[in-house]
Amino acid sequence: MPIQSDASRTANGNSLGQAHAAMVLIASLLCACAPTGDFGRPKPSIVHDKIVPRIGASHAINRGEAVTFLPLTDNEKRLRASAYTIVVAQDILGWRQSVKPYWRYHNIVRPWPHTTPVNAYHGRLLSQNFVSADTRFSRVLSDMRKDRAAIGPFERRAAAVLADDTIRRKVIETEPDLAARSLAGANARMTDNERIIGLVSATMAHRLKVYAYALRHFAVETPTRRLAQLEDAYRRLEADVDRMSSRFDGQTDVARRNRNGDPIVLLDGGQRQHGAYGAGPQAYSLARPR
Repeated sequence: MPIQSDASRTANGNSLGQAHAAMVLIASLLCACAPTGDFGRPKPSIVHDKIVPRIGASHAINRGEAVTFLPLTDNEKRLRASAYTIVVAQDILGWRQSVKPYWRYHNIVRPWPHTTPVNAYHGRLLSQNFVSADTRFSRVLSDMRKDRAAIGPFERRAAAVLADDTIRRKVIETEPDLAARSLAGANARMTDNERIIGLVSATMAHRLKVYAYALRHFAVETPTRRLAQLEDAYRRLEADVDRMSSRFDGQTDVARRNRNGDPIVLLDGGQRQHGAYGAGPQAYSLARPR
């Protein structure tokens, strides 16, 4: 084998890095230009169904991760469709802030830590010229309800995939003569299924921080009498996220470790008890969001 000089190795490394950087740029542009279908997902195309997943696989291999090109089961396809709706959420985040989640979904970058700025959602809504300031609260309320509506279907599909993976593991244990390639592919697929489930949990934990930040700041910048309604929607979403995290404990440990601080408190105990705004202006106790 010919011995490469340090300069040659450096040049090859730089070329590989440049090629990967170019692929990331292409993936970003594809995300921004993606024609959307149902539930905010890209319409079926060779770009998003073939090319971008290959870019993600290339980056995963470069990081030393196991990758498989085995065909997805029907349950795995449904799981990934639900996950895309939650993780990328271009209709909620806007295309700029959905680029990094798009990378995470396709495994172009590692799913953790979650580096999307907590204040970006608030800043985008604040910069928009709504006819009424109260429209911003309506938008946050709508987005929280949209996220909550997506959690149930995702949980059902994740449970179905994990049940399939249990069957896979039992067969692997009882069939010692399986081909090495099949074993490697099955193990890589099960790992990727867990990555998807953990990514959704981490995303929703971060989304809670995003909503909490927006609500706390909008309550000061453009006060509203709808805080009780908004907090109720936040609490319902938070409960669903906690349930999902608990249900898929093994796949969401990293996500739960990333959740810190206290939950948001928009109304103090007395206001929550009386639950009315008719008594005139009220003060709000805003605790640090998780």
